[in-house]
Amino acid sequence: DGGQVVGSCTGAIVGAGAVLTAAHCLDMDALEAGDEIIVVFTGEDGLSPAGVPYIATAIWTPDAWDSNPTDENDYALLAIAGDAIGWDTGWATLTASSDATLGDTAQPTAWGYPIAKGEATQWKTSAAAFTTIGSSWLTAPLDTTEGQDGSPVMLGDSWSMVGLLADSSSDQAGILRVTRGLINALNSACADFGCQLSWVDEAGGSGEASGDMMKLLAG
Repeated sequence: DGGQVVGSCTGAIVGAGAVLTAAHCLDMDALEAGDEIIVVFTGEDGLSPAGVPYIATAIWTPDAWDSNPTDENDYALLAIAGDAIGWDTGWATLTASSDATLGDTAQPTAWGYPIAKGEATQWKTSAAAFTTIGSSWLTAPLDTTEGQDGSPVMLGDSWSMVGLLADSSSDQAGILRVTRGLINALNSACADFGCQLSWVDEAGGSGEASGDMMKLLAG
């Protein structure tokens, strides 16, 4: 927008050329009009500095988000030309987990870039367990704030992404649960984009082997 940054969220690389974030982070009208672009910056893994930029070449949100922008529809997929962003950094595995797996010892953990913590600060926050476990929505007492929407929520220190942080505005963070339905919708979008996702369903099924590490991004 005239060379100015108009917003910042977090997201996760979930395939060689695919980035998942929260739909409410995007101004689709401005993007479709060509008034804005999305620049994705790779995060920091403790060894390499952050700041490698990639331009999103395609953007997808579920049709329901346009007509019914509710929590369960609050996700967006960004395609990055080529596979460099994934192969350079690795990626998370979208994981559709059972209620039992998300139970008392799940240790939900989110990584992101909160505005309140200072520029380019990567912030890890975790809790002992989820507070609520619903069919499409989870909550957990995570220390989150503006800028972290779109963060991946992992199981402990694993690279299994079981949720997408969609509401960081309260003490009980709102998390979109990764389900097989969500994975199917993203796979369908990737079929159009030519990207591939790394995913596994505890009930059966998987796709694309996971990378050996994950990077977060703010953009």
